[in-house]
Amino acid sequence: MDLSSFLSDCRCYSADQSTADLLPTDQPAVYAFYEAFRLSGDKPADAIDDFATKRARNIQLDLSGLPDQIALRFRGTSKRFKGKGKQYVSSLDQPQLETFYNTLHFLSILSEPLYVGETEDVKTRFIAHHDKDFLQRMKAKGRPPGEFVFFYYGLSNQLHKCLETSLIHLLSPADNTIGSLINTKP
Repeated sequence: MDLSSFLSDCRCYSADQSTADLLPTDQPAVYAFYEAFRLSGDKPADAIDDFATKRARNIQLDLSGLPDQIALRFRGTSKRFKGKGKQYVSSLDQPQLETFYNTLHFLSILSEPLYVGETEDVKTRFIAHHDKDFLQRMKAKGRPPGEFVFFYYGLSNQLHKCLETSLIHLLSPADNTIGSLINTKP
């Protein structure tokens, strides 16, 4: 099944506050925030290592006595970037680096979302996130909005509430404060 036609209704931006100027008003949408793979420098393998280890979490558990169903998932890895992947990335020349970094930044949307929401007006809701919601909480933790990617899927129908609650249920985003929506009786 070719799902490519859905891409025409998607937009992806850095979550910097200036992005608000690019967003439409009165556009219903389902949206998400992602950790931005916003890297730079002349040594891309080192930039990847720095990013991954900064976001990685190390934990040691005594597994004796724990049930088999426990699973822990963490972003990033504390292991160094190595092997063929490091060779490929290290071989990029200067003109390729900007394209590589910009493409990696866009492809942040391939990671698990940190927050999923819906709105009747994507621009107003984005601004609200800067003022009091997800991005404001991140700012309070010392994380600027540029460390996140804002992705939205514009809708011409009223499916955004259905899509949002379904995505929250399917994905369990780490920072959603409205997760109770999926467990609330009508």
